Amino acid sequence: MGISGDWDQRITRRTLLKTGGSFAAGITLAGIASGPAFGFGYRKELDRIAIDISLTFLLANDTEVSDGVTMSIPKLGLLWNQDPIADSSAYYGIAVSYGFAAVSADGMLYGGSGLEGHLIGGYEMFRSSTIRGFIQMDVTLPFYKSNSEFSGTDTRWPVSAALSLGLGWGKSNVVRVINE
Repeated sequence: MGISGDWDQRITRRTLLKTGGSFAAGITLAGIASGPAFGFGYRKELDRIAIDISLTFLLANDTEVSDGVTMSIPKLGLLWNQDPIADSSAYYGIAVSYGFAAVSADGMLYGGSGLEGHLIGGYEMFRSSTIRGFIQMDVTLPFYKSNSEFSGTDTRWPVSAALSLGLGWGKSNVVRVINE
């Protein structure tokens, strides 16, 4: 009688839904705007590595000095799970996306689009369940600057960050053991 692991059970797929707060920095020299952030995505895990495909939307609208909106579609990320077998695990990674930014600052309207890099860090809980909870921090670093609508020489770098709480659902990461 031997014992073997059914390794196909270690491959998990998650549909993710997240919402949280955002901070848009670098929009103005005067301050930082904040507001809601939303996201939807799909994550495929294989042991320590996960591939994350998502759409994110950030709305920074809490100040009189500055407002802004950014969108990343699609965001393709590579994540590393600190402890893939544990019920709770930290993860971190990088992503790339095509993004749009529109910012109103100091009475001027700035807009731009292009390639964006993302730094991701988070903590996932209830990994042995079919429904997981997570908290995640995303920092977006655009490889472009937003130009002024009225003068092409005035530019801003629309860096943003979002702290999100989310849920994921799909298969659990439990390894099934078969006795033969």
